[in-house]
Amino acid sequence: MMVPTIVDMGDMDGNAERHCGIAILDNDPFTAQGLSAVIASADGLRVAWTSTSAEQTVQRCLTPDTRPDLLLTDMSLGNGWSGADVCMRIRRRLGTMPILAITAFPVGYYARDAALAGAQGIVSKADRAQILNALRTVLLGGTWGELFDNTTIAHIRVTHQPDHKLLSGKETTVMNLLSRGLAVEDIAVTMQVSESTVKSFIARAKRKLGAGSLREAVAKWTGESDA
Repeated sequence: MMVPTIVDMGDMDGNAERHCGIAILDNDPFTAQGLSAVIASADGLRVAWTSTSAEQTVQRCLTPDTRPDLLLTDMSLGNGWSGADVCMRIRRRLGTMPILAITAFPVGYYARDAALAGAQGIVSKADRAQILNALRTVLLGGTWGELFDNTTIAHIRVTHQPDHKLLSGKETTVMNLLSRGLAVEDIAVTMQVSESTVKSFIARAKRKLGAGSLREAVAKWTGESDA
């Protein structure tokens, strides 16, 4: 099992300061290193820190002394976390710091999840030029993609959605996948668990969301129902 790591780029270059640039969350440290190189090559952009731990990243983003100007997060993180989980937990507390999602999959695969969770856009890991353009756009207060809201609107919307903090990381992942229309058997394959385990996650999520049916749970989760 890989031990979560944080690399503080400010400490490394002797220029650590509050709100000092872009933070990167990716469970693959080599990918994070590659993204750091892309960002470091661009004028006006630099990396504040990188992390392989979703939980530690949330804590750092919510702490003023370690909060970056922008968080760049992978959407597929493992260990019971998704990029949507990270976005949601941060956006419920902050209406300022922008979040840009990144993925190795086609961006449409995760775009809805990222938007619902309060991110300001999503880009492909394969397109370096687009990554830099998206970073600059979002840092200036814009959004990258039609589905996305700016930080203020996203914060208001997310805080009026059901209390997602009640759900565990895996329950959150299941609800996000259900919201995309995946069937139980497909979710089981995606999460590498049994179908009965997925059904257990669904049952717990329904109870926590106060939903009497799966349809109602999904509607509450996506904010499409006031019930």
